[in-house]
Amino acid sequence: MSADGRQKLHELIDALPDDDVQSAREALEQLMQRAAIQLGEDAQARVDRRMLESGLLLSIPSRADMLDPPKIRRERLPGKMASETLLEDRRE
Repeated sequence: MSADGRQKLHELIDALPDDDVQSAREALEQLMQRAAIQLGEDAQARVDRRMLESGLLLSIPSRADMLDPPKIRRERLPGKMASETLLEDRRE
């Protein structure tokens, strides 16, 4: 976290009424406990979990799903590939 982000957190905590400071502390402790449990996760697992929690993913794909070739055959268009056309245009 950047120093600016930490500073903003400190400002938010300082602005809390005394009655709410204990609740904020408990919430932060819960976040720290959750983070400690997840330290064993690799980077991709953390990204997948966060995307799942935020609703960007409906489910985490299995490794087998990712390694299998596409089941739909892609149709080839007649003519040259676009990359060949671009290279030829640049040579001219």
